[in-house]
Parts: sequence; structure tokens; C-alpha cells
Amino acid sequence: MRKAYNTPAPFANKTCARLPSPRLDNTIIGMKHMNICVFCGASDGTPDHREKAFELGKMIASHGHRLVYGGSDRGLMGCVARGAKSEGGSITSIIPLFFQREGIEDPHSDTKIDVETMGERKKNMIDMCDLFIALPGGIGTLDEIGDVLTTVGLGHKEAKTILCDFEGFYSSFADIILTMKKHGYIPDPWNAEPIYAKSLDEIAAYL
Repeated sequence: MRKAYNTPAPFANKTCARLPSPRLDNTIIGMKHMNICVFCGASDGTPDHREKAFELGKMIASHGHRLVYGGSDRGLMGCVARGAKSEGGSITSIIPLFFQREGIEDPHSDTKIDVETMGERKKNMIDMCDLFIALPGGIGTLDEIGDVLTTVGLGHKEAKTILCDFEGFYSSFADIILTMKKHGYIPDPWNAEPIYAKSLDEIAAYL
């Protein structure tokens, strides 16, 4: 079951940088406003990754784009949402009902879409977003990256996928892609080739 509705957006920050006052005017004249999906872990990860997640959320909002993410209040997910909200950004959370029953729903979104399964959440994200950014994460994040790259590779969607390759986090993933190309399982060149960004500044160029 898919349900969308508006929610209030109070926020508290326990694991990320201290929030400045929200900036309400985040319109960038002459730029296309995108729905930007951020995949990332719901685990805390490292302090550096949490800080970068917070800054990425701020950057998305300051460029006038909408953050779309998985709706958890934990780990990097919570950090990226808090960052976007600190800049007065628009946020859509797509959250499975069992997350809500477990009490890990994030309060920062102004629009919430309830779904039954992780697969339904992923499909909604892919369908509605214009750009995909993957912060560090675990198996769930890899699953989301794989689905986006498959969808784009099959020609069912045109979109860029940016992998936040901070300190070489996604270098092993890049190696696997090269191995698949070498053995003929992925074409070379590949229309779904991800972008490996070493810094937030490199990501900013695509916003």
C-alpha cells in the first residue's frame, strides 16, 4: 500500500554537526530542480562519513533540489536528512511500514510515502528521482546501487549515479565492474557507468 502525506518537521541532532537556523529560500534561478535520491547506511559508520552525509544534505538543499531518501532517523540516513533540513530543504521519505513499527522513522520529511516492502521503497525511489547519490553503506546500499545501474543500463531510465568514493570506499566496487567488463558481462563503454566522486566538491559539479 502506498500512502503519501505531509508531516511536521521538528528535528534534533545527536550524532551529526550542530544545526544552524534553517534557510527558507533555497531557490536557484535558472536551474532545474531535481529529485535527488541518496542511498546510504542506517548505521552510524564513521564520524567523517556522518559529517559528509550532513554536508551532502545541506548541499542538495542549498542548490534548490529535493532530497529523497529511505526515511530512517538512524546513521547516515538521519544525518543527510538533518543536513537538508538545516538549509530549509524539501525532503521526501519513502519508508516501509515495519520501520515505523520499530520506531525508527525520521521526523524531518515534509512528504512521506508509506510502502510495504524494501523492494517497493526502492522502486518508488528509482521512478521518482533524477539523480542518484550513494554515500557509504552496507548490503542494502549495494542492492540499491545495483538496481539503479541495471535500470539505467537496460535503457529504462536516463540518470547519473554518483558513488561517494571517500577514502576509496567504493574502489572494490569499481574493481568488480572492471572484472565484469573484462569477462564480457558488462559492455564497455557502458551507458550506466557510475561516477566515482572523491569529495563533496566533485559531487557539487552535478547539482
